Amino acid sequence: GATRWVVCHARRVVDETGGQHLRMSVRDITRRKTLDLELASSRLKDPVTGLNNRAWCMEQLSRQAERAASGAGTFAVVMVDIDRLKKVNDTLGPSYGDEIIRMAADRISSTVAPPDSVARISGDGFALILQDRSPRDVVKHVKRIQAVMSDPFDLRGHEVSITASAGIV
Repeated sequence: GATRWVVCHARRVVDETGGQHLRMSVRDITRRKTLDLELASSRLKDPVTGLNNRAWCMEQLSRQAERAASGAGTFAVVMVDIDRLKKVNDTLGPSYGDEIIRMAADRISSTVAPPDSVARISGDGFALILQDRSPRDVVKHVKRIQAVMSDPFDLRGHEVSITASAGIV
């Protein structure tokens, strides 16, 4: 019941009576293929949040620009930065900063559903690609993100309040 990746090599063989046969070898390459797919996937993922990363975001922006240029739709890009993350890192330490980033990523991701997407593009920066939305809907979305980000974060017993700044294009 499992899927396996294999590589097959086949060769026609003629025996001494002129009969033709097929000689084949099959080799299981599932492990190698799985590692290749994981490596390709990790190239486009942020290790801290598990979100798509900057390289993925740039590829998506190119695709969306081509789509929009052909008249197949519109898109908006929302840039979200976490405010006061440096203060968290300086007072509580970088592990707390990473925890804030993970929690912020979860909160931001909770506002997005396909075909829209989110990526972490810098230390405290996220990009959202919103498809076929009116300007009013995009502004509402940004306000929703800012609202979920303004709720206090519980960091191992420390209540931390941050905000998020956003820009839209």
